[in-house]
Amino acid sequence: CGHSNCGAMQAIFKDEKEFDNMPHLRDWLRLAMPVKKMLERYCPNAHGESRQRIAEEENILAQLQNIQTYPFVAQALKKGEIYLHGWYYNIETGSVCAYNPKKDMFEEIGNPCH
Repeated sequence: CGHSNCGAMQAIFKDEKEFDNMPHLRDWLRLAMPVKKMLERYCPNAHGESRQRIAEEENILAQLQNIQTYPFVAQALKKGEIYLHGWYYNIETGSVCAYNPKKDMFEEIGNPCH
């Protein structure tokens, strides 16, 4: 589950040197670096709120992929013992969007998300 106004997604666009005195935070932010690279490659003109929202949603998808690299998670998925869901929580409105892999988009639970 990711959320709007995510400080981590804002931080990935800052100079990594800003976090030299915070090595644990810097290391944690590195997990989201593929999101930054994807945005720079595929959405170079995205800025402001648009870039923020794309980063937040793409981070949810990246972390869904990341968690599947854990052997016990991959095994449980294969056996159908667990299911993974990507959710996006909009703090301002209280709405929750779920990732729909068939449509490759986030949809508000019960209503259109955007």
